[in-house]
Amino acid sequence: MKKYILTEEQIIKALAKPGIKKGIGLKINEGDSFYYKSIVKEFDNDTDFEEWQENLPEDQKVIGVIDIEEGAITESVSKEELKRLRRVQEVRDIIEYQMEIQDPVNFDDGEEYADFCIGEGMRFFYGDENYEREDDLFADEAEDYMRGEIEEMMYKEYYDDLVEFWEEESKDC
Repeated sequence: MKKYILTEEQIIKALAKPGIKKGIGLKINEGDSFYYKSIVKEFDNDTDFEEWQENLPEDQKVIGVIDIEEGAITESVSKEELKRLRRVQEVRDIIEYQMEIQDPVNFDDGEEYADFCIGEGMRFFYGDENYEREDDLFADEAEDYMRGEIEEMMYKEYYDDLVEFWEEESKDC
């Protein structure tokens, strides 16, 4: 299911008024944590929007935009967010590959199996020592700053399922 950065109420209000409006998804950092906020703003033209975006406080960044013009809605995602989404999907693909090639019965418990599959995915994706990639998909990047965030996301997404999968598979042995 597709997730939009605006509520239905915000979209209805924006469509009711003439002019160029943008629904904007913001990521707002507060120290070690962050939250997301959606707003609707009106601009005279795209240059005004770009100026507004350049003048955002350092702790805020645009992660998605919905253009609302004359009843038409067009959604776009920032280049940085699109790159992040590609990176996250690549890590998911590697973890799922580990699930396919690792036999759960070779592990002492579900936690060990989950830690191994997720850890291998992260190490392979980031090209850690002794982990060589055959492609150069992200070779031009030195973006380890996202590693902790992506690793936390993968643990939340896969850990319980991997432990449960190990428990089901180990019943047969």
